[in-house]
Amino acid sequence: MARSLAVLLISLALTGATLIAWPSTLPLPLKIQFPNIPRVHAAPTATLFGRINLPSGWGNTSATVTSPGPTLTLIQGSSVMFTLNSADGAPHNWGIDYNGNLSCDAGEPCTATFTTSQTISFTITSNPGNYTYWCFVHHGPMFGKIIVKSAFSLFGNAATGWGASSTTITTPGPTLSAFPGTIVTMTLTSSDGFQHNWGVDYNGDGVCGAGEPCSPLFGSPSPATRSFTFTATTIPGNYTYYCFIHFAPMIGKFIIRFPHDVGVSILKTSRTSAYNSVTIVNPIQVNVTAQNLGANAETFAVYAKANTTLIGNKTITLTSGQATIVRFNWTNTGSLTRGTYILTANATRVMSETIFTNNQLTGSNFAVRLKGDVSADCKVDISDLVLVASAVGKSQSSPGFDPNTDLNNDGTIDIADIVLVAGSFLQVC
Repeated sequence: MARSLAVLLISLALTGATLIAWPSTLPLPLKIQFPNIPRVHAAPTATLFGRINLPSGWGNTSATVTSPGPTLTLIQGSSVMFTLNSADGAPHNWGIDYNGNLSCDAGEPCTATFTTSQTISFTITSNPGNYTYWCFVHHGPMFGKIIVKSAFSLFGNAATGWGASSTTITTPGPTLSAFPGTIVTMTLTSSDGFQHNWGVDYNGDGVCGAGEPCSPLFGSPSPATRSFTFTATTIPGNYTYYCFIHFAPMIGKFIIRFPHDVGVSILKTSRTSAYNSVTIVNPIQVNVTAQNLGANAETFAVYAKANTTLIGNKTITLTSGQATIVRFNWTNTGSLTRGTYILTANATRVMSETIFTNNQLTGSNFAVRLKGDVSADCKVDISDLVLVASAVGKSQSSPGFDPNTDLNNDGTIDIADIVLVAGSFLQVC
């Protein structure tokens, strides 16, 4: 009874109804779309000393140079300022290789060459993940790791939910989005003075269990604000975060997405067979559901094939999380030889994509039959004529309409279909 009441109250809350009361526990995950939350931006500074002469590498001081150099952890969207020094008087530069091609390209922070010192200020624009910094003059031992992580702030209230600030608290709370396996830092504040925690329910059991991130307590008598860092799961999906003390209305959505991931998920056709050497009046509809599962807008091509024969090809643009149906008009089935064809749908790979298992989808088989062989027994005889003659007058909207008796795919079974059968009478495979 209590669980049913909780579910009812969540439904009321999500539809904007007035909330009268709320139970203190609710072990139910929700799958809902929420607004984005602003990120917390730090403004760190760092000083590095570089050497190509032994001991070579980078260090926080000229006496602590190692290869690889110190690991630097930065927050996506933050502004940073680095001071770079040549510890051996040799010419160096410094930059972050976001795309991994060992060059400092447009959009990647990179200093001018220096023999004494150089200061660089920039904003971390890359997606969360692990990257390499280099002296692009010498490469070799002069490198180190840059970790870009996500960071969020949430204010919690047992009666009203979560918010990016104490004045913007709602239920469900803001959507949080991170990339698989990246570091996430949460700054959590109790806005009502009560004690809370925060965690992500990966397995949907309503409990913050082993392997699931769960923060220390915050709010009286604990500190009002806590900083909590964890590594996001490597499995993409939509998950629910909670205060596991109060549950609803302290809920929200936590999304794990790869930076770049496009794919195809459904392939449907308006019919499953056609006839060799029959020109169809209306094209066969082939619909492919394409989706962008990644965190960035993507432009890519979607195409469908019957074995190696191209059915259609279209280029589309989808925003993050968007899906669409790509429609192809298949008109050349009559030119195919008799046989069984495997239908496939494909999404071309996008730049920096690493997940390819969903880029191709194998659909159902499509049969190209002998002209007039309605019964699919590899011969055209009286049984085929009877099948078509008994269906004359039916259209696609008629009960019991069989598309196999509509040989020319004009949507109506008539004398034209009978003539096609009769013209191949006594033909065999």
